[in-house]
Amino acid sequence: MLNFSAFQKDVKAAIKSIRSRPLVSAVSVGLIGITMFLMGLILSCVLNADHITNNIENQIRISAFFKNDAEKANEYAIRDIMEAEPNVKKITFVDSTDAMEEMKSIFSQDNPDIVGGLKMIVNPLPDSLVIEIKDVEQMGATVAKLSEFGDVERVSYSKDLVENILSLTAITKVISTFFLFIIVAAMIAIIINIAKMSIHSRQTEIEVMKYLGAYDSLIIRPLFAEGVLLGLVGGALAAMVFRVVYSLFISKAMGVVPFLDLIPIFPYITYMSFILIVVSAGMGGLCVTMATKKYLYKE
Repeated sequence: MLNFSAFQKDVKAAIKSIRSRPLVSAVSVGLIGITMFLMGLILSCVLNADHITNNIENQIRISAFFKNDAEKANEYAIRDIMEAEPNVKKITFVDSTDAMEEMKSIFSQDNPDIVGGLKMIVNPLPDSLVIEIKDVEQMGATVAKLSEFGDVERVSYSKDLVENILSLTAITKVISTFFLFIIVAAMIAIIINIAKMSIHSRQTEIEVMKYLGAYDSLIIRPLFAEGVLLGLVGGALAAMVFRVVYSLFISKAMGVVPFLDLIPIFPYITYMSFILIVVSAGMGGLCVTMATKKYLYKE
C-alpha cells in the first residue's frame, strides 16, 4: 500500500520533472486550461438551454373544453381518468361559472362596459380541464387520450411552441455532444503527448528500473502524479477564467434580456469550478497512466 512518504517522494519527483521543462509544462498547462475552459462554456450553454426549456415546459398547459350538453358526472369521470395518466402532473377542473367570473375580473378595470354586457347574456363558456404535464415529449399522447372522449369538444395547447422546444433541445444536444467529443479528444491527445515527453526524458531511468525488476507501479506513480498536478493547475486556471467570464455574461445578459431565465451565478460557478478541476486532474492522471502502461508493455 502506498504510504505518505512514498506519496511525498512521487510528488517531489513530479514537481522536479515539471520544473526541468518549464516551457513545455507552461504550454501544457495552458492547453489543458483552454480545453477545460471551453468544456465549461459548452456545458454551461447546454445546462442553460435545458434550464430555459424546462421553465418553458413548466408553463405549458393543455386545455380540454367539454361540450355544452356534457353531464357533470361524465366530466368528473374524465377528470379522474386523466388524473391517473402517468404524464399528468396536475389537473384542474374549471367550472363554466368560475371561468366567466375570471373573465369578468380580467375586463373589470380596463373595460367595464364589456363586463356589463357579459352580465346580460347567458354564459357561453364551457366547463374545462387545465392539465399540467410532466414530460413535454409525451404531450401528443396526452392530447390524443383526451380527444378520445366523446364529451370533449376541443383540446387546446401550444403545439408550435412544443415542437420548437423539442427541436431546440434536440439540436442543442447534438451540437454540444459533437463539440464535447472534440474537446475531450483534444485534451486526451494533449495529456498523452505530455506523458510521452516525460517518458522520453526518463527513458534511461525507466529502462534501468525495469532491468532491476522494479514493479510497474513504482515507475507509473511519479508520472501519474505529474499528470494529476498538470491537470490540477490547468483545471484551476480554467476555473478562474470561467468564473469571471460566466459572471460577466450573466450580468450583461440579465441587463439586456431580464426576462430570460438563466442559471444564477451562485452557487453554479462554484460547482462548475469544482467539476473542471476534478475532471482535469482525473483525466491528467488517467491519460498519463494509459500512456505509461502502453510504453512499459510494448514489445
